[in-house]
Amino acid sequence: VFVRPKNRALQRYIAGRFFQMLGICFGALLVAYFLVDLLERLEWFAEHGASSRDIAELYAWRLPTLASRVIPMSLLLAAGLTVSLLTAQGELIGMRACGIPAPRALAPVLVICTVVAPLYFVLNDTIVPRTTKYYHKTQSEIRGDVRAGRSSALWYRVGNFVYQADDLDSRAGTANNIRVYELGQDARPISRVDAVEARHIGGGMWRLSDPFRVSLADGDIRTVNADYFAELGKDLEARVNTRHLSIAALRREIEEIEARGMDATHFKVDYYVKWAAPLSCIVLPAIALLFAIGGAPPPSAGFTGIMSIVIAVTFILATGVSSSLGYGKGLPPMVAGWGPPGLFGLIAVYLVSRLRKH
Repeated sequence: VFVRPKNRALQRYIAGRFFQMLGICFGALLVAYFLVDLLERLEWFAEHGASSRDIAELYAWRLPTLASRVIPMSLLLAAGLTVSLLTAQGELIGMRACGIPAPRALAPVLVICTVVAPLYFVLNDTIVPRTTKYYHKTQSEIRGDVRAGRSSALWYRVGNFVYQADDLDSRAGTANNIRVYELGQDARPISRVDAVEARHIGGGMWRLSDPFRVSLADGDIRTVNADYFAELGKDLEARVNTRHLSIAALRREIEEIEARGMDATHFKVDYYVKWAAPLSCIVLPAIALLFAIGGAPPPSAGFTGIMSIVIAVTFILATGVSSSLGYGKGLPPMVAGWGPPGLFGLIAVYLVSRLRKH
């Protein structure tokens, strides 16, 4: 005979414990990510003479990105710690002794994670792209304030084209105030393209923002249509950064790049990764819970905590390896994006089937 708690007191108690652990895990991981990110940029701040106000403004825009990275891991660790505390204090065994199945008692944890998943999607698709734009803008302002009166132009030649940019950020994959000179057979310029910004799209190709082209032919100067893409070559190392793009914007970029006969693999992988990311908010905590309650007797609190960390590290590694294989065309973009959450989802299904047998 199963006991049904009145007024859902048990569910509220479990939810309260989980929220407590979630707050601790989220705060601790966010601070850890912040400190690591700050330590990596200390030399950059010193080089550009950034003030404390500049740093505070930069990280105000950086905070949503850091939060998006720690939310799935926070849910996973919070679920593991919640079960660990209940096990250590004998509450989980007490619930079973009273006829309350552990899955029913811990159901509020999965309900909360399911509610967080769409909110996480909104964060990644709406807030992070907007704040990332302001983050890169603040970075440029910090560099510009220090570089006043100094030239930092980049000159680069590929075939019959010479590229000049006021600034290149290899981490963000952007170049500011870029100019493209097309050279004739006598090595003299026959056209010039000006763009406010250029973004790396992979394979040495860059996308120009609002390009403006002037052509010189037979002594006449006239304005002609400008190409939105430029090839700076693969030797110029720069990342492809899509955090400033929403899913809809990524889709438009993919269609435009492919319409011009170019490779949009990197954008496709990131497109599917963004769609699949919210699933991790449900799958990872579910694995932690199913693992903790699947045995008889349940595993110890310490072992549950260690397994939660192992699951988190394994998922991060799997996501990184899968994305890298997708970028290198070792995996189809859809498989590279949905593969890690799908694989861990299958693990969760296996744990459910094992729990039913017990």
